[in-house]
Amino acid sequence: MRKQTWIRRRGRMFGFALAAASSFAGCSSGSSGGESAGRDDPGLQPAARQPSGRQGASESERRLSDAASGGFSTAVARSELREHALELLNELAFSELAEVRANAIEGLQSAPQRVEPIVRAGLADTNLGVRFVAAMTVGKLRLKNTVPLVRPLLHDSSSHVRAAAAYALARNGVQVDLTPISYMLTSGDIWERRQAAYVLGELGNASAIPMLKDAAKQSTTLPKLERKLFELHLSEALAKLGDSTALHTIRAALYTSSREDVESAVVAAQMVGELQDRDSVWQLVQLVEQTIDRPAGTPVQPGGERPNWPNPATAQYLQPKELRLAATTALAKMGYPDGLYVAEQYVSDPDPAVRAQVTFLYGAAGSAGGDRSLERLSALMRDESPQVRVAAASAVLRILGQG
Repeated sequence: MRKQTWIRRRGRMFGFALAAASSFAGCSSGSSGGESAGRDDPGLQPAARQPSGRQGASESERRLSDAASGGFSTAVARSELREHALELLNELAFSELAEVRANAIEGLQSAPQRVEPIVRAGLADTNLGVRFVAAMTVGKLRLKNTVPLVRPLLHDSSSHVRAAAAYALARNGVQVDLTPISYMLTSGDIWERRQAAYVLGELGNASAIPMLKDAAKQSTTLPKLERKLFELHLSEALAKLGDSTALHTIRAALYTSSREDVESAVVAAQMVGELQDRDSVWQLVQLVEQTIDRPAGTPVQPGGERPNWPNPATAQYLQPKELRLAATTALAKMGYPDGLYVAEQYVSDPDPAVRAQVTFLYGAAGSAGGDRSLERLSALMRDESPQVRVAAASAVLRILGQG
């Protein structure tokens, strides 16, 4: 599995990422003027405005260091951690990296009272992925005061952004023509089709179910992996709209028979976590716990006794770390935080994409991770990678809430 492709594919790995990142290489190209960023260097389009570089510790970092000298058990320490996370996300929202700008906007969704000015800047960003996430945020949080800035995006050069604008307006009670999204679903390129499926699912209108099913029938001519990923996006949308039979396709994708299946299995694991599909729990546990010498375990429920499970310190796991982390995060979202030890296994991994995934697991586990998770996230907010820093700050906000 190509690492960079996977990183972009789940750039949400927060919220819109399953669609945003998977649909157009995670904020990698495009501008409102119709120009595209370099295809060979995705995600590196400079913003129109650039922040000053990080030089030494900020005032919030110094306050945090003083308040958390004894850990994060006190309300003061947690408050300072949250404020530092907010400051960091506001800074990263003006990063030179489009992927980071988009993820900062998503991270700030946990603080609606702080996100609106950043969203407004994002709507005018040179990068289509940032504009997409900004418009989707207007819809998700129903930021009615920002609706006038969304209207012009109905005529954006990017079909992805136009779809997000239509979503934002519809969610804010504005009558809008959704026909272009239907056209994207059946006539666009593979990225446009995935995007359309995601937006239709988010809109929540069950009248789109026949259209989504027809799109599945028309996907047979796509290459195998593209078809599988597109069908996953269609199935997720159908499940959101109330068609529970679509979950079978997602569950089936959790099984891996070759390395080529891992990418779709990661996406499927993230989907079942978002959809709270508890019938997938045992499959997820297997993905986390299977070892090379023991590909199948004794059926138990997470949180119960685990007879003969492998020792995490010495086991050679069957599945790659990206899939184990995705499965563990999905379990945590469904209220099973037992797999937090997986985060500890990879918190110092040399790959920043893996370290970012670790933060998603801490965030999904919420308060179950206790002070230890907050300590880890505090350290990861100082990571050398901006992708890790933005993910860690977002996880802190998810754990500590709006405050």
